[in-house]
Amino acid sequence: MFKRTAAVLLLAAAIVHAESGSDGDVLTAHDREGNIATAFNQFDGRVHSIQVNRLTAQGYNLWTDLHADGYDEMAYAAAMDPLGGIYLAGVRKQNRQKNFLVIKYNQNGGLEWEQTDDASNCTATHLDADREGDVVAAGVCRTGGSYPARVVKYGNNGGFQWAQEYDGGGRNYIRGFSIDYTGTISVSVETVFGNYRDGSYVTRTVIYSPYGQQLEVR
Repeated sequence: MFKRTAAVLLLAAAIVHAESGSDGDVLTAHDREGNIATAFNQFDGRVHSIQVNRLTAQGYNLWTDLHADGYDEMAYAAAMDPLGGIYLAGVRKQNRQKNFLVIKYNQNGGLEWEQTDDASNCTATHLDADREGDVVAAGVCRTGGSYPARVVKYGNNGGFQWAQEYDGGGRNYIRGFSIDYTGTISVSVETVFGNYRDGSYVTRTVIYSPYGQQLEVR
């Protein structure tokens, strides 16, 4: 186990952009100085927890924290702000429900805040922070017979700002996500109609203002 973890950390140190594994178990992000954050989903036989590591640009480990608060939680996206704050987004499973989970660590490894969204049966799969340190998470939900894409924004202090959903009429999957220098948010949504394997699909880009207004759908 130690050899595997060490090998993954060395690999992460060579990566200079945020990425996640196909199974969501390995995440990396970096700040402007090239410092790296990594996160790993762990399982103790009962619940999942999240291990977070902070590395220098040269790959030296600065600190490690295991986020294990008794809930079943997994991370699927990671980001760092210009000050080195680390953000994670994913899911908290509780009482057979799934909710967006967003966590912030400061650059020294202190847990600053964590939030869960109040919409049920939702999982956050994408995340980014703007230059103000506000954070936006995006993911997918299941609401009755609909499957909307959901976007939630929190302030840098963890305060809820707004939430929006987009439903293209079928099963909606987020394929791209970004925040530009003005704070405008672009979410690429693939909508699949009918069976996932052989149904028709269309991809649209939904644009939101920093204040949650849907500006356009391209």
